[in-house]
Parts: sequence; structure tokens; C-alpha cells
Amino acid sequence: MSTGRTCPARYVQKDGACYRFGGTHLSYDDAEALCEGEGSRLADLSGANSDYIKQQVKKLGGNDYWIGSYMASSRTVTRSGPKCPMFRRQGVTSGHYDKLICNSAYPYICQKFGPVPAETAAGSPNQPVRPSRF
Repeated sequence: MSTGRTCPARYVQKDGACYRFGGTHLSYDDAEALCEGEGSRLADLSGANSDYIKQQVKKLGGNDYWIGSYMASSRTVTRSGPKCPMFRRQGVTSGHYDKLICNSAYPYICQKFGPVPAETAAGSPNQPVRPSRF
């Protein structure tokens, strides 16, 4: 029996957190519900992990992803009214953040803290993964 720690299937581990880069285009609410249904949340890009997320999006070739929050002018930006937070890579090497209409369909990034014990998870930690279908 392994005592190592890893992430659930479809998630990749980085610095004590697990991330899922979902390839299916969903509304913000549907993406949020999917992440929460897996015990995670839409990713918070307001901390040190934002560089990792940007690197992974660049590797995957994606453009826009729903996220839970980001930092702007020393404050955390989250959903407000009909506009939701998004990471946008479109033609920008380092990426930038924006807010778009929440019922638009885009891929998403889930984040889960505290990897689960290896014996209860599938998948391989620390490996870039292609966006999942769901």
C-alpha cells in the first residue's frame, strides 16, 4: 500500500494543490458546479500559483478559461452580477484577466487543495495533462 500523496484522476499536482484544466466549454455556473461536485472550486489566481496556471495554459494552447478569482490593483476580483472572472491568453504571452458574461461557454480550471492519499486517487502527479472532455 502506497503512502504517497497524489491528485484525483484528471487533476495534476503542483505545490500542495491539484488542478484540472477542463476542455469542455461550459457556462460559469456549470463549470463552478462541476468543480464543486468534485470537491474543488474554480481556480484562484490571486497567489503564487498564477504563474503555474499561465504556464500550463500556454502549454495546452488554450485561450480563455473560467477561474474563481484573480488579483487586480491589490484587491481580489470575483463574480459580480452578470460578469465572471476569466483568464485570457489571446495573443498575450503572459496572459491577462478579464470578466465576461457568465452564461458564455468556455473551458475552466478547477483547483483542489491538499492532494489525497495515493491509494484513493488515480492519475499521475506533476505531469502536464491535456484538457479533459468534461
